[in-house]
This record gives sequence, C-alpha cells and structure tokens, in this order.
Amino acid sequence: MKKIVLLLSAILLMASNTLESYAQKTSITIDNQNPGWLSSKIVYKDQVTLKNLTVTGYLNGTDIAFIRELVLNRNLKHLDLSDANIVAGGTAYNSKDNYTKDNVIGYNMFNFDNLEYLSLPLSATNLYSGSAIHADTIFIGGNTNLKNVSNIKKVKYLYMREGIETIDNLENIQFLHIPSTVKKLGNSVVSNYYAFDGKEEGAEKEMTVEFSDSITEMDKYAFLYTKLINDTIKLPEKLKTWYVEAFNVKNNAVIIIPKGLTYIDLYVRSRSGSSAIYSNHISYKPLEFYVKSQTPIEIHYPYKESKILKNATVHIPIGSIEKYKNINYFGYPENSWAYANLIEDKIAVTGIELDKKCIIFSKVGETETLSATILPKDATNKNFTWHTSNPNIALVNNGKVVCIGLGSAVIYALTEDGNFMATCTINTTTSINEISTNEKNKNNIYYDLEGRKILTPQKGHLYITNKRQKIVF
Repeated sequence: MKKIVLLLSAILLMASNTLESYAQKTSITIDNQNPGWLSSKIVYKDQVTLKNLTVTGYLNGTDIAFIRELVLNRNLKHLDLSDANIVAGGTAYNSKDNYTKDNVIGYNMFNFDNLEYLSLPLSATNLYSGSAIHADTIFIGGNTNLKNVSNIKKVKYLYMREGIETIDNLENIQFLHIPSTVKKLGNSVVSNYYAFDGKEEGAEKEMTVEFSDSITEMDKYAFLYTKLINDTIKLPEKLKTWYVEAFNVKNNAVIIIPKGLTYIDLYVRSRSGSSAIYSNHISYKPLEFYVKSQTPIEIHYPYKESKILKNATVHIPIGSIEKYKNINYFGYPENSWAYANLIEDKIAVTGIELDKKCIIFSKVGETETLSATILPKDATNKNFTWHTSNPNIALVNNGKVVCIGLGSAVIYALTEDGNFMATCTINTTTSINEISTNEKNKNNIYYDLEGRKILTPQKGHLYITNKRQKIVF
C-alpha cells in the first residue's frame, strides 16, 4: 500500500511539472547580452500570449524587428526598455529598410497604435527627427543623455525624465509631465493645428500639463490652440512673463500666479499676427486667480478692453487691496485689476521648523535657546506657542529652555494656523542635586530657573530647591 501511495505521488508531481511546463507566460524579463538573439530566448508558445516584456542588455535591428512583431501581430501591450541599449547591427527593423544606430531611437521604430505602455532606453542620446512614437503611456529621456524631444504623437500620457532640455512639436498629447531640466517652453511645444475662424476660436485639443518651477520662459504660442483642463494651474515659480494665449483654460479654473511674475499679456493674436479678442478667450471666462505678489502685476490689455478681468475673482495678499485698486497703472488709461472681484487672502502656514532637534543638559539650571521658523516665510499668521511635554524636566519661555529635573522631555512649537508642530528632544544626564555641590545638603536654598541662587525669594515666583523640588514661593 505504501508503494502505491508513493507511486501516485510521483505521478501527480510529474503531471504538475508537465502542466507547468506547458503553461503560457504573459510576463517575461530578459537580459539580452548578445544582440540579435532576443527571439531565441522566448519560446513560440509564450510569444503568442506575451503581454508584458522587460528587456535589459543590447538590442540591434533584428531584436527591434522581433519586438515590433510581438506588438503588431501578437498581444504585447507593455514594453519596458529602460535599462536596454540600442546598438548598430542586425537586419532592418521595418519594411522601410531602416537600421539601428548606437543609442538612437530611429525612424518609426516605435510607431505602435496598440501599445499601452512604453518605457524607452535611458541610454538613448538621440531621437530621430522624423520619428513617430505612439503608445498610450510613454516614458522618455533620462541620465541627461537625450536633450531634445520632438515629433511624439498619439500619446495619452507623456512623462519626460530629468535631463531633457527642450521640447517641440508634440501632437495630440492628453497629459504632459515637464521635468525640471526644461528651462524654456518655446514656440509650439504642443501643436494642435486648429485655426481661428473669424473672431471665434476653432476646435481645441484638451490636455493636462504639469509645469516645472524651473521654467523661466513660456512662448506666446507654446501650446497652440490647446485647452488645459487642469482644475488648478500653477504657473512656474521662476516665470517672469505670462502670455495668456500660450494656452486656453476651462471655465472656473484656478490659476496660481507666483510672486516673481511681473508682466501679464492679455492680447490674443490671430494666425496672421494681428491683435484680436475672442469671446472664448481666457480673459472672458469665470476664473479664480491666486496672486502671491503684494505689488500689483503689470497687465498689457487690448485697446478699449480695460474690463477684461470683470469675470475673474482675484485673491491677493492681506494689506494689498488698496494697491491693486488704486495703482497708477503703468501709463495705461485704466487699471484692469480694479474691475476684478478682489479678495484679500491670508497666506496659509504649511509648517514650522526648529533650529535644534535635540538638546542635552549636563546639569539642572542650564539653559538653551530655540529658534522657530514659520513656513512659508511670507505666511500671514506667524503666531505660535511653546510647550513642554514634561514640566518636571524642562520648561520653555519664548524659546528659552531651562532644565529643572533629571530625565527626558520634548519641547514643541505649535502654530496657530494649521496646528503644525516642530519638536526638540531634551535629555538631562546628571542629578538635580549637582546644581550646587557646596550647599546641596542645606535647607531652604532657592534657585531661579537659570540656576542662580536667590537670597530673598519673592512670592508668586517659581524656584528650584536643592532637594529636587520645584515650588512656588
């Protein structure tokens, strides 16, 4: 009977291994160290069902052609080539007799309409100028190798890695992440070619953009005939001039204008270059602006259009409303800010910091002073309070910490706006009796909170005795 059981177990194990060996894979990771051999590392049955492929190592034209086959005529949807290297050699990778070059994303190398995710090699140094790259989600650039990105089309989500410096001629993008290495957004970063028709705007493409704070310039045609559908648009912190025709926005959008911005151009130009006003333009929509500057920003508005902000609600720092209402307006006949619904807003506290994280006292009576910083530095309400977690160990008054006992405590500062907290840990290493070695055995010796002996204690004051007592005299 025992032999039968063992035999059955062996048969079941063999069957299990056989079934596993015939199970078709949907996800594979391959390290291809020999260019041209990628296809040999994926058995045919897996090529049919493969949906997710990650490749490291080296890829030549033969390998790229194989990958294209998996995408175009099989089921591959997710392709990660982040840590792969494109090298010269092998066969042509498409019917146009295009061949690979070292670290170059070549012409129509990745023009897939049915690919859901594509992460391009970090090692790539060049993107062929006429190349079309298609996928729902694309990650491109990195390691400061690829400086310019252009001619990417039919992409829902485009993530540009750090290192990319310039962007141009992107079409039909739905979401764009701009890295901090991009300093300038030039003419036609996104080109959605829909012309103005008379005084009405034509159809616009819609997209979401994540601006980097490092951007210093944004061309007036950066997002040509494109509507940003962000609920909140935060203009880059280093931007000095904002041409509102750089992009359009949806109704009721919130636009945050940084403190460093000094000039807003409200003109809209037709394709011929002449100035015009369009009823669908940003300036005529119900919008909400948060302006961080105490000093009114200069506005360049079209002729006889001084009321161009009449539908806008503009939040400005406390104490600046009279400046915005009554500014002698840069030589213009009227002040556009005065027609907006101006609301003075506080700048909310986002945190608080202490200059010390830990203090170690060697004896009772020692003192240290803490300094607190409210964040941001221009926050409206800078009020905060000092607290101690253990008044038997340490006390604090206006940042001055006094050790009064042996042990540990936490000194913390608490903001009035937002209840943000910053802490400093207090530790005392010696006994309270060491406050005065000469008189520690005497009675009725009093010390103030800085460790000085008091000959004539005053009523209502807090003192420390040489007997580890904290008393009010």
